[in-house]
Amino acid sequence: MSSLPVLEQEQYVDREDQVGLLRRAINYIRLSGPVFQTIYEWTGIPGIGKTVLVELLRDLCVEIGVPYAHIDFDPDHNPTASRYATEPVLLIKGLFAQLGRQKAVELEQAVAYYQQLPSGDTYQRDMALDEVVRAFRRYVHQLLEKDPVVFLFDSTDQASPIVLVWLEEYIVSLLSQNGRCLFVFVGRTPLHWRRFEVRRRVRTDKLMAFEPRLVRQQFEKDRKHPKLIVLSERVHRMTNGHPMGNAVVLRRLGELADAGKEINEETFSTYEPELLDDLVHEVINGYVFQGVREELANACRAVALLRQFDVILLRRVLSEHVPDFKEYPRDAYGGLLGLLHTTHLVEWNDARKGYEIDPTLRRILGRHTRERNPKLYVQINQAALEVYRDWIERVEDNRSVYIIEELYHQACLGRTINSRADLRIKLAEQLRAHLNNHYTQGDPELLASALERLDKGLERDEELWQDDVIGGGGVAYLREIIAAHKKQVEQRANITKAG
Repeated sequence: MSSLPVLEQEQYVDREDQVGLLRRAINYIRLSGPVFQTIYEWTGIPGIGKTVLVELLRDLCVEIGVPYAHIDFDPDHNPTASRYATEPVLLIKGLFAQLGRQKAVELEQAVAYYQQLPSGDTYQRDMALDEVVRAFRRYVHQLLEKDPVVFLFDSTDQASPIVLVWLEEYIVSLLSQNGRCLFVFVGRTPLHWRRFEVRRRVRTDKLMAFEPRLVRQQFEKDRKHPKLIVLSERVHRMTNGHPMGNAVVLRRLGELADAGKEINEETFSTYEPELLDDLVHEVINGYVFQGVREELANACRAVALLRQFDVILLRRVLSEHVPDFKEYPRDAYGGLLGLLHTTHLVEWNDARKGYEIDPTLRRILGRHTRERNPKLYVQINQAALEVYRDWIERVEDNRSVYIIEELYHQACLGRTINSRADLRIKLAEQLRAHLNNHYTQGDPELLASALERLDKGLERDEELWQDDVIGGGGVAYLREIIAAHKKQVEQRANITKAG
């Protein structure tokens, strides 16, 4: 198997929104003065394009001539990063070396004095380090008199917590208040900012997978195989827009074309299983799960069939369907959930009130399991159905969420055994049963509110609207059933009032 693709700079697909945010902030500072939002955080799973974004932001700084410095906390790319925790002066030196548009005698002298002190003279070294930091800040303020200054920090998830605390305390907390000094932090998860004056200036966003037009842009960059552009939407459906995944599939398609294979819309389905295997093997197993313990990776593969889960559903699925957890203690699943969360691949979904695998990763793994291990696919979906049906009966507060998840898993099963028409009938029967059992008796206003939550949940659930789940027509039909039931409830309430 060939290695993962490394995109050259001219192959990057622009993160227009993110680059535009920094560009607008810089332009505003230059034209109008200080800004309040001075700290930008972008997070995302491996392969989503975090480092590429940093490269694009560096290009922006070069393009418009703003002083900047870039630190990568990944020791594979920056060997000095492993020493920052014990020698923070190296971090200052790294920043200064990139900013150095003018001489900074005071700072250079402070660094030289610090470095000549004996390692055992802790007190003197601490005092000298404080002077280095103050000299660095004074130097940055000199730069800020002429232009904004940008600091870019990549791979923050690999930085020592000690380093991040030090950086916030001595650099970010003071320079970010100026309104002219901008910070960018990029990593798998948001940082835990300790100081209020820092937190209030932070904007945190998650990098999402590419939409179809951006996948097409990736294909357009491949000058050698222009005819493959017509397959960009098919590839998007396979990768869900994961940038590295797109690159892997595009590379494999190019290799097939170079080998004389006829690659077009008619033949694409012939190669799809092999491409999906490459996608999972190279991107998911070889990169996303890199450094993740095997049993945790296996757990992620199984719960990728669930859109949300808690300890109960986690235990049910893993204990019954993943060999690593056959003998796992029942009371240890709470701790396991914590371990999964530390992989940065499992996150809390507030809308569904449960944990989930990152949606892009979940959809790729879900499709792979459906096509390569259909028996397991059916078993896990059936287990989820049983759990949700129990929760629908017993847990009133989240009933609308659980009904939607039940419909989702029934649709997943329906893709393997039912026609679209039969699936629509089955889903409609399930929904009507729940409406008659749980949305008929009680206070009319409360019932109307509950039905509204259920309807809005269906309306906003973009995944259900996809053709390979329920489809827009199917969701619209389910919403019509809810609307009709709501009307019946209102009519009964009016009759009762009149009586």
